[in-house]
Amino acid sequence: MKHILINNNNSKYVILFFAGWGMDATPFGSLSGLDKDCMVIYDYSDFNADFDIRGYSGYYVVAWSFGVYAASLWMNTQEKKPIKAIAVNGTIYPIDDKYGIPHSIFNATSDTLSDKSLNKFIRRMCGNKSNLNFFMDNRPKRDIDSLRNELISVRNTSQLHKDVFTEWDVAYISKYDYIFPPDNQINCWKGKTKYIMLDDEYHLPGCLLSVINANIINKALVKCRFCKSFDTYDKYSDGQAKIAANLLNKWLDIDFHTEKTIYEIGCGTGLFTRMYAKTFSPSKIILNDIAPNIPIKNFEGFAKEISTLYGDGESIFPHDTPFYIVSASTVQWFENIPAFLNMLYRTLDDEGYIAISSFGESNYQEIRSVFSSSLTYYTLQEWGNMLENAGFIANELSEGKFHIEFNSAKDLLRCLKNTGVNAITSPQKISKDKFKNLQELLPKRNGKYILTFNPIYIIAHKRCKKNERNNIH
Repeated sequence: MKHILINNNNSKYVILFFAGWGMDATPFGSLSGLDKDCMVIYDYSDFNADFDIRGYSGYYVVAWSFGVYAASLWMNTQEKKPIKAIAVNGTIYPIDDKYGIPHSIFNATSDTLSDKSLNKFIRRMCGNKSNLNFFMDNRPKRDIDSLRNELISVRNTSQLHKDVFTEWDVAYISKYDYIFPPDNQINCWKGKTKYIMLDDEYHLPGCLLSVINANIINKALVKCRFCKSFDTYDKYSDGQAKIAANLLNKWLDIDFHTEKTIYEIGCGTGLFTRMYAKTFSPSKIILNDIAPNIPIKNFEGFAKEISTLYGDGESIFPHDTPFYIVSASTVQWFENIPAFLNMLYRTLDDEGYIAISSFGESNYQEIRSVFSSSLTYYTLQEWGNMLENAGFIANELSEGKFHIEFNSAKDLLRCLKNTGVNAITSPQKISKDKFKNLQELLPKRNGKYILTFNPIYIIAHKRCKKNERNNIH
């Protein structure tokens, strides 16, 4: 494999883009605009990989076409799993009559490869004139012999039936893929990996960058959207307010101490802060938010002492040792929850508790098919495993489900925009066709549009509290 780092932002995370057959980095220049480091990996004439990502806190994999197979081989050799693995128009079986490219088509491509047949392949790969023109203006700089050698390498390696990584998070399948048959892709992923159909796309989808942005959190965009929604958040946050109130009640059922230090991650406008401050009368509140425009005067009287810690709550923590660390409807934006929980454990007082709400897999399910995007939502079992691995004992680990009603699809989109939760997609800029599709797909109840909220509630303490240590010794 060859590789090139096309985007170096000195990020803690790197996106590994495994390109398809015959590629180099040239057609994928748009990926250099991502807010994380990005490496393009290509040319599978040799499947040995010499790139080193050990300096990163974590990595994402986005793989297209034969790149899905190449990535599957590589990830299977790694001790550290990707934060998220996204497949686009490819499978873990590169040459297969049921799950990949049929043998007859692959062999015909390999045996008759020429400049003329390559141009025909490119036309079928791109599908429409716009995609074709863009690709030809950014065509890979590789010769026929290197492409032939790559095909031979893929065939020879696939015949070895090596073990591959199978825990892909999501697969995208273009309806008009004339290279990797869509039915074969569905056969590969069905029942094992969530797959999403790209209705108007071809083998090389024009929406590739949108697919990446839909799955990999852009913290700069999150910050921008929440800054813009600061003045409108409370008015449109009925769902979040209900979740915050439920979290507080569950927290009170587990533990109650006044005059303690509370560190809140993602305080926003103070919706949750106002609730717990009245009840717990904390001696000190440390407020964190990614948006730097929180006026401290909004929180006067909430505690004897109030301080702020602006920035990404996933990676910055106070020097204090808080008794409580709390967060409502924020951590779903975080990239590496296991690492985050480890940091919580090290920061929290030995006698303290965490009280957190996130979201489950049914959250916003009505709009997911329209925008082909979603945050990574963990199940209760996954949360339980992550908490245990970090050293926590879960006192409360439960989920709920409720619906918020809207008079129109426009009202629903306005709510997403004015609470900042459109930081993955841009619903306010959707096309007329997509908006019409949204209106048709959104379920109604009593004539109103509904949106599902699927909160997960987590109350936990350290496994080895002081009194437990005393019992051990």
